[in-house]
Amino acid sequence: FWGVQAEAGSVATPFTTATGTLAGELAACQRYYWRSVNNGTDAYCNFSTTRGAKSTTVVEVPFTVPVQMRIVPTTFDYSTINLNDGANAVAIGTPLITNAIATQINVQFTTTGLTQYRPYGIIANASSSAYVGFSAEL
Repeated sequence: FWGVQAEAGSVATPFTTATGTLAGELAACQRYYWRSVNNGTDAYCNFSTTRGAKSTTVVEVPFTVPVQMRIVPTTFDYSTINLNDGANAVAIGTPLITNAIATQINVQFTTTGLTQYRPYGIIANASSSAYVGFSAEL
């Protein structure tokens, strides 16, 4: 629903938003939660940039979000994704949000089967319904 507001009393006032624009409202919402979804046609959609694995079990992958989130996100949710080095797919293992700077959030994955220093990124795992999301709720 859009354009609904509660009024105290019997006189209706003009509809107002917190930011004044639809784009502003979307940006305000994305400060609390942001999700990147697959475009629905690419079963191997790319969700992140790549970064070299720190070891054979740990890689930290950067994600770019459209607005600076309210705080460093506290949760990372996802569906049907994997780590990929361009030739090999690796199960993501345990994710841990390590830090966030402005519009970049780094997520560290602990898993097995990585090659140290080889660049890995997050892609959809043969699924057009894959997604990644970050929450910075109160």
